[in-house]
This record gives sequence, structure tokens and C-alpha cells, in this order.
Amino acid sequence: MSAQIVRIATAVPGQDRSQEELLARACDLVGGYGEHQARVERIYRNAGVDRRASVLFGEGDIYERGCPPSTARRMAVFERAAPVLARRACEGAISGLDGRDISHIVTASCTGLCAPGIDQALIGALGLRADVERTHIGFMGCHAQINALRVARAICETRADAVVLVCCVELCSLHFSYEKRMEAVVANALFSDGAAACVVAGQDGPPGLLAIESCASVLLPDSGDLMGWRIGDHGFRMVLGPQVAGVLRQGVGPWVRGWLLDRHGIGDEGVQALSIHPGGRRVLDAVRDSLSVDEGQMLASRRVLARHGNMSSATVAFILKDQIESLHPGDRVLMLAFGPGLAGEGVLLRRLG
Repeated sequence: MSAQIVRIATAVPGQDRSQEELLARACDLVGGYGEHQARVERIYRNAGVDRRASVLFGEGDIYERGCPPSTARRMAVFERAAPVLARRACEGAISGLDGRDISHIVTASCTGLCAPGIDQALIGALGLRADVERTHIGFMGCHAQINALRVARAICETRADAVVLVCCVELCSLHFSYEKRMEAVVANALFSDGAAACVVAGQDGPPGLLAIESCASVLLPDSGDLMGWRIGDHGFRMVLGPQVAGVLRQGVGPWVRGWLLDRHGIGDEGVQALSIHPGGRRVLDAVRDSLSVDEGQMLASRRVLARHGNMSSATVAFILKDQIESLHPGDRVLMLAFGPGLAGEGVLLRRLG
């Protein structure tokens, strides 16, 4: 047991809005969608989202009708608000621990850039040691939480006394798009703000909840242009092809079965819970079908999507936190997320007694 998750904590901005309110706001900002209005309403209605939170609701809206703010203005909000939200999640994760024992910090975000970054802001805000070793994972998208856990695991494998604070913070609402192409509409209908933090420790660290047993990655074939995230003059611009669900339906099952069965001898019966990143309702449907699991295995992912929307890299930790109390010692959890590439990332966890 070389690495274990000790504690998980999450945070969202203090105010949220219903999907109906956000649809009305989007239509007002872009001046309506004309002949495509009915289609846009269906996209919002069928997104699987009931409510979403944004840092903008509580701190002043930067959006004006017909006038998209510059990327610089959006990044100014990120630099101010992201460390605050990240700190809330981290305080929950390290509660009961001595912050001076944190040896490493791993941060991840794809929705904002600043230097000094979130890592340095957290070290000061949390009172961590000045010699904490830092790693930042940038622009990897919705699966960056798993990349961060992989880094934390590698650290713990080389240092038995390591205690790693992992934090993902995403302010997706800063990238509302005024474009009327359907890819932009889908992103506007799904994404939201949130932060998640966990503590990962080596074998000499504090006792944990979950052992990190295995990690795996895949680049799905012929999918490099289906999902992307580009820096534009008016925020980050989402590329989201309609073929994403089809590629996942075809590719996820063979990848996961090869990873678990070939490398670890674990069949379908060896996994008791799934934490699947809800890239959207159709993504969850595709992964369910590809893995040949029943709908009950998807309920935690759909519940988080409905309550919070897609918070990019932070989301899978919300799902895992939702599931943790229902797990029994020895139960395995398969966490999967997908991002630009089209890339898949997975981690296999086991509930400790």
C-alpha cells in the first residue's frame, strides 16, 4: 500500500442558479438564438443539470449583453477568485492534520492562468511550510484530477513519509461564450465552478480511506480533433465534436477491460463502484453502454451533474465523496475521466478498513 487517500473535501461558490435561469441569462447576453432558439432550449433542458454555481453570482457579473469580456478581464477574476475557492476545499481536506506535515502540493486547473500561481497562494493561505515541493498541472481538462493523483502516488512511492495535498479548482463560468455555434451552446449549458482537494499519504503517513491501486491512460484513435480547449481573445474556446459519445462508446470498454484484466486479473465483478466524470448526459450514457453496466452504477455521477454541473477536473472528486460512505472495506472504485485528445484517464481505488 504505497499511496492512500486520507481525506476528500469539496467546495462550490456560495450562490447557484437554476438551469432555467441560466438559459434565460444566456439568451439575453447573446441577443437570442433566432431560428435555433428551440434547439438551444432543448440542449439546456436535456443536459442533465438542475443547478450550477459561479463565482460571478456573488462577486459581480463581468458579462454584458452583446459585449463579451476580454480574456485578460476573465483572468483577472480567476486570479482573485480561484485561490479563495481552492482554499476552502483545502481547509476541509487538511482539517485535523498538522499543516506543517504537508510535504508536497499538487494543483490543477484548465480554466485560468496566473503566476505566481494557485500553489503559492495556497501555501501562504494555509500556513504550509515554505519548503513544500510544488507541482502544477495545467490545461489538461476534465481528467486532470486523475493526473494529479498519479503524481501524488508517484511521490508517495518514492517517499514513505510523504503527505501530498492535491487541489483542483475550476472556474468554467469565466468562459461563457457569446458564439452561437452549437458546440459553444453545449459548453454554456454544462460547465460550472468548483474545487476539490484531497490528502494523499505514503505508508508512513496518516491512515487513509482509499488505497490507490493502479492508474492508466489512453489516447483513443482518430479522435484528436473532437475535443479541445483554445485560448481566444474572449475567453477559452471549447471544441466539442458530436462524435465524442460514439468514440467513447466504442473505445472505453476495451481499454478498461484490457487494463484491469490483463494487468491485474480483475474482471467486472471485481469493481463495486464507478466514479465517471459527467462530461454530459450523453457521455455518461456512452460509458455505461461501453462498460456494459447497469444504470445504478451511474447514479452518483448523474446526481453530481444535476446538482453542480460539469466542474471540469474537480468533478470526479465530488462523485467519489458522494460514494465513500456506501463503500465497504475491500470494495474497489473505478474512476474515469475524459479530456482533450480524446484522452482517457483512470485510477483504481480500494476502500480501506
